[in-house]
Amino acid sequence: VRQGLARLLKLLASYEIPGSFFVPSADAQRHPEVLPNLVDAGHEVGVHGHEHERSDALDRAQNAEILARSLEVFERQVGLRPRGYRSPAWEMTADLHALLRSEGFAYDSSLMGYDHPYSLDGLPEIPVEWLTDDAIYFRFRGGGLEHWPPVAPGDVLTSWLEEWRGVHAHGGLFTLTVHPWISGRAQRIRLLEAF
Repeated sequence: VRQGLARLLKLLASYEIPGSFFVPSADAQRHPEVLPNLVDAGHEVGVHGHEHERSDALDRAQNAEILARSLEVFERQVGLRPRGYRSPAWEMTADLHALLRSEGFAYDSSLMGYDHPYSLDGLPEIPVEWLTDDAIYFRFRGGGLEHWPPVAPGDVLTSWLEEWRGVHAHGGLFTLTVHPWISGRAQRIRLLEAF
C-alpha cells in the first residue's frame, strides 16, 4: 500500500488498462483511501476475505460472517456492492460457493477447472492458475518461512509469455494475478511492463 499499489496503478494507467483488485476488507479498513482511489481510477474492486483467511479452514457460519463484514466495509467506503469474489489462497468450499450465489455475486475467481470462463452451479467462474500468480515466483519473506529462492524475472517473463501464447492459441483466458507487496517492487514493475 505504501509504494507498490501506486506503481501498479501508474503502470495500468500508462497502458489505459483497467484492473480488478480483490482487497481484503481488513486492509481496506486499515487504509480507507484504497477502495475509493481504485474505484475513482476506473478499476473494479472485489471481495478477498477479511484478513486473507483460508476459507476452507472455516465453517459456513464463519465464512458467512466474514462475507457480511467484507460487504459492509465495501458498501460503506465506496457505496457499492462488489460483483466479484476471489477466495484468499484460492480455496473454495461448497458452502462458501452457495453463500456467494445467495448473496448475488456476479462471478467468482477462485477456481482452476478450465482455462476459459465457465459456470459452476449457475455462478460464472473467471479461472485463475498458479503458473500466472506472482507469489509462487517471488514471495519470499525469509526467516525460514519459504524454502526456495525467488525466481529470476526473465524466467518468469518467458513462462508467462509462453502461457499467454498457449492459452491464446486455444481460445482461453489468461488471468494474471499480482500482489502490490510483491509485484510493486521496481524489478517486478519492469517485468510487468515488458510483459
